[in-house]
Amino acid sequence: MSNNSENFEYKKITNNKESKNGFVKFLKIVFIIIIIAFICGVSIANKEQIKKFTNKYLTNHEKNENENKNENILDKGPYSSVNLDEYSKTSEGVAQSVLPSIVGIKVEYGVNSPFLRENNFKAEAGGSGIILSKDGYILTNNHIVSPRKAETPFYSISDAQNIKVTFNSPNENNEIKDEIAEIIGVDPVTDLAVIKVKRNDLTPAKIGDSDKIKVGQFAMAVGSPLGLNSTVTAGIISAVNRKIDIGDGKTYNTIQTDASINEGNSGGALVNSKGEVIGINTLKFAGSGIEGMGFAIPINQTKPITKQIIEHKKVLRPTLGVKAKEITEDIASILNIKNGVIVKEVIKGSSADVAGIKENDIITKFNGVDIASVSDINSQKINIKDGDKVNAEIIRNGQKINLDIIMHVLDEDKQNVNENNQNKINNMFNKEENNKNNENTENNQSNQIQDQKNNNNQNNVNEYEEMLKNFFNN
Repeated sequence: MSNNSENFEYKKITNNKESKNGFVKFLKIVFIIIIIAFICGVSIANKEQIKKFTNKYLTNHEKNENENKNENILDKGPYSSVNLDEYSKTSEGVAQSVLPSIVGIKVEYGVNSPFLRENNFKAEAGGSGIILSKDGYILTNNHIVSPRKAETPFYSISDAQNIKVTFNSPNENNEIKDEIAEIIGVDPVTDLAVIKVKRNDLTPAKIGDSDKIKVGQFAMAVGSPLGLNSTVTAGIISAVNRKIDIGDGKTYNTIQTDASINEGNSGGALVNSKGEVIGINTLKFAGSGIEGMGFAIPINQTKPITKQIIEHKKVLRPTLGVKAKEITEDIASILNIKNGVIVKEVIKGSSADVAGIKENDIITKFNGVDIASVSDINSQKINIKDGDKVNAEIIRNGQKINLDIIMHVLDEDKQNVNENNQNKINNMFNKEENNKNNENTENNQSNQIQDQKNNNNQNNVNEYEEMLKNFFNN
């Protein structure tokens, strides 16, 4: 009995322990379920947060992309964003296309001076040229092949004695060598000249249309600066129709560029992105604080000049036949006109004389263009042929008069006299202006009272009025 009792008690105790263990297991299972549920809840919540964050990020990213597209709206317009690789390829292609058509020019001339040990000392100048035709015609600047004659007590310069042309491409014998050139003709008015070598295998340059160029377009200057052949510099078109006064009554209508134009680049080509010549490099501004200001004669202006030089060895330019000078702002104000030139003399038998232009007439329009300077008239004459009829608007005794003028070429002697007289009158007026400037400088340096300055200004006005009265009375 006792054994059964003990066994029973033992079993009883054992059953109680099992009951307790089962309850603990149940709690553990519940706890684990709660933890799993919590983790799953957090996970689901995080997924929602991640989804929201992702959507927000994608929205902002798309927004930024749209903003970038808006910022790059130029890509959709008439312009395109800069691609340096494409720009480089453009430059390479243009250079390779143009270089065979550009030459270097070396000119030998004599210099005589009492300070030199030998007479007719040889000096050398350099420049560039553009090949016009397969058979050897080359366009360049007049100032390269015709150095300005100078006669001073110290030295004198002779005409060119030897012109040597250096090529960038081989001849028919696959040799690159210099050739001697002859001068076909020159035109000092436009600073153009044509020379020729004895070759029949040259590569002519592609000629573009300078009237179609725009500010900001690609530009490359090609030539032989400082004797360094095959040199190219690139930039843009900085300005068009830029008027540059070089003195002696000459003003050039030019293309301005920031492509470097250095000594020796004169006569070389200014080309566009297609490798077409749009200008002939002619001059630059130099000095302290001046950079990237080069100027080229538009190629369209050179075409009629070049044609005449090749055909006639000179330019048969119809001339108006007057000596004239720009009017001052004061005279323009008194006459209530914007600008014009005063006729100081009419050459007998000239186009102006036949048409009825008289001394003291003021030319305000010529060939339909407003005239502010003598160079404006000269610019129009470039494209006028012998026998062409042009209209001129003049003011005579305060009245506007329209005249039809038949333009004719003066014989060479009269034309030379006309050009010399025009230069003389320009120099005369320049001296007068310089004297006035010097007087003004002296007046500014002195301590004159304001009343005296006012009297001087009034005297100047009276002088202009008196001059006008004389004009109208004649």
